[in-house]
Order: sequence, then C-alpha cells, then structure tokens
Amino acid sequence: MATARKTLDRPGDLAFVRETFDRAMGYDAWHRFCRAAFSRTHAKGAFSPLALKGFETIKAFNPCQALEIKNYLEDNEHLLWEGNGVETARMRDTFYTFGLLLNLFTDDVERRITGFLKSEFFVYSLAFLRSSPGVTAKYPPLWHREPGPTGFVTVILSLNGSDEHGGGISCLDRETSAKIGEAGYAFPRERDLADELSAFAGEAKVPYEPSHGWMAAGQALLFRPRDVLHRALPPERRACYMLSLVLLPSPIRWQEAFKRWTLGQAQRGLSWSPTFMSVLRRGL
Repeated sequence: MATARKTLDRPGDLAFVRETFDRAMGYDAWHRFCRAAFSRTHAKGAFSPLALKGFETIKAFNPCQALEIKNYLEDNEHLLWEGNGVETARMRDTFYTFGLLLNLFTDDVERRITGFLKSEFFVYSLAFLRSSPGVTAKYPPLWHREPGPTGFVTVILSLNGSDEHGGGISCLDRETSAKIGEAGYAFPRERDLADELSAFAGEAKVPYEPSHGWMAAGQALLFRPRDVLHRALPPERRACYMLSLVLLPSPIRWQEAFKRWTLGQAQRGLSWSPTFMSVLRRGL
C-alpha cells in the first residue's frame, strides 16, 4: 500500500536500476540541475533518519486534523475511488490540496527532505488511498523496493490510526535492505516477492528487524522506496485511509512548482523521461 507497485520484466540489481532510471531516463542530469539552483543552507536534514536509515516516522498532524481529512474524503461525493483492494482517489480541488500541503510541509519537514536531496522538491503525484479488511488486493502486501531514480521520496500520511484498523507499513533500514539485495533479493519479479526475508538476512549476516509498521492518526512516514525494503500490513478491522505523495527534486520551491506544474503531469500519462524533464524546464 505504500506506493504504486512497479516491477521489472526480469530480476534487477541496483546497477541495472541506476542505469535505467538515473542515466537512460535523465534523472541524474535533472538532479544536478536542481542541486545547482539550491540556495538554502541548513545542517539538520543531512543527519535525519531519512538520510541515514532511509525512513522515519514523524508527527505531521494532530489526530483531530487527520480525522477532518478522513471525514472530508468520506463525505466528498465528487471523489472517485478506483482500483481493487487498495482504492485510489485523486483530488481535483487544488485549493484544498494546496492548503493540506502547506500544513504538512512545515520548516522541519522541509529541512529533512531538502537536507537529504540537497535540492528543493516538488510533488510529483498525490493520491488518497483506501483499503478495506478482507478485500484481496491486486498486488499482495509483500516485501519490495520500487525500481526508480536515486533520491526520490515517498510520504505516507495516516488519516486513521493502526489502533483503529490494524494495518500499517513496515520497513527495513537502508543498510539492511542493501545487504539483502546483495544476497539476491533486490528487485525480484512479482512472482518472486516474499512475505518473510529472514533467510536472506541470515545469508547477508545482518539482523532482521522490520519496523513494527503501526502509525497513529496524523503520523507520516517519510521513506526512500528505491533504497528501503517495505511492505504493507493490511487492515484487519476497519478501512484504512492514507495520503500518498511522491516527491522529486526541483530547482524551485514546492509552492511555486505546485502552481507552475499543477499536480498531475504524471497522472495524465507524462511519466518520468527526458521529455518530462524538458517540459519541467520550460519557463525556468
């Protein structure tokens, strides 16, 4: 449930993924361009758990604020939920979405993200997620990493807590994930995904200590899905509501990027590519 599942046609290692996304698709060039334009100075982000471990959980909203968002989703008759198992809804009300992001991206949260990226960031995609207990998902909640470019960040905001629905998202830290990848479980085919990795951890001679995965209402998980093995913990009692964001480097602050690039270039089918990069550069 953490992010949209992407799998490779054949098993891939990190070198293959880097060659595909960073070099062939032009992400490295884009990130260098963004870093050259970066003017903020701060020391905190580089030493945050996001940078060191590959993930961290922070308090983003208080439970009442999270509940208000959840109620808004439930009461919004214009919101279209799509998908099997894990349903997805896109918000067309940009005024509401922008206000939500203003509350989410506090100075502290921005420092954690920009300190890791060494650049500004923009919201590449935004979706609300809903999963219900007992519903078979299209993709089973198994351990995986997202094949993608270096340095993209996913944020998952919990709108109702694990104590209510029994689900969550579990992660293994960046170093453990890398060692397990070297042991043979980096970017496996979909049919080879596993729900337990202790054997790989034993072969890699690293502790197998997944995070508990539970999140309180209003907590947000910041993580690097390319570098961190993660899996969804399906809800057991009630429907689980989350907000999912994918963040990519930007040469301008996210507020200006939101107005320039209006969420959804990727949602309209313009996925990451050299063409997309050239579109983003226009007018800068």
